[in-house]
Amino acid sequence: MTEENEFIFLYDLSDKKLKESFYDYSDIIIKHWNFLKDLKKENKLVFAGTSLDNFCEFVIIQSKNEEEAKGIIRNDPYVYNRLLKVSLYKFKASLVTEEEVPEVLEEEFLDIESIYDDETKIYMGTITGRSTFINDMTEEEGKIMEIHFEHLKSKFDEKQLLLAGPILAEGQFGLTIFTANSLKEAEDFVKNDPVVDAEIMKPGVHPFRIFLLGEK
Repeated sequence: MTEENEFIFLYDLSDKKLKESFYDYSDIIIKHWNFLKDLKKENKLVFAGTSLDNFCEFVIIQSKNEEEAKGIIRNDPYVYNRLLKVSLYKFKASLVTEEEVPEVLEEEFLDIESIYDDETKIYMGTITGRSTFINDMTEEEGKIMEIHFEHLKSKFDEKQLLLAGPILAEGQFGLTIFTANSLKEAEDFVKNDPVVDAEIMKPGVHPFRIFLLGEK
C-alpha cells in the first residue's frame, strides 16, 4: 500500500476581494466548492475552510507525492480560471478532530454571501517564526516546541482545538483551527501558546469558516 502524504493549498484572498465580487464570480466559486466535494468523495480531502478577513483559504489533501498534488490543484476552477493565486506546500496535520462540526458545504441550501459573513465562533490561529526556523531550530527552541505541542494536545482533548499542524517550508507558519466565543477570546488562545509567550513565534488570528472535513 502506497503511503499518502499531506499537502496544503493556500489561496491568497488578498489578490481578489471576493466579498466585493461574489456575483461576478459566483459560477467559479460554486464550481470550486464542487471540486472540494469531489475531493472528499475520493477520500483525498483532510480539511478545507476559509478565513473571513481576506487572509487565505486553505485546503489540506492527501496524495502520493507532490506531482500528484500539483495535478489535483490544476483541476481547481480557481486555478484554471486564474481567479486566485495558490501556493502548494508539504503539511503535517498533527491533530484533526473526530467530533461532528458544522461543514457549510454539506448544508442543503448554500448562500455565497452568508458563508463569507463575519459571524463565527471558529477561528484560525497562526504562529510565525523567523523565516529559517524550520531548518535552524535550537535545542532550547525544540524543547519549547515540545511544550507547545502538549499545550495544543490539552486544548484538543478539551475539544476546543479542531486542527493543528505546521506548513513544512521556510517562511511559512503553523496553524490552528479552534472555537472561541469572541475575537478577544480567540486572540488570548493564540497569545497563551508557549511559543508565543517565549517570543519564539508571533501570533495571528483570523475569523474562520469550515467548508469540509475529510471522512473519519
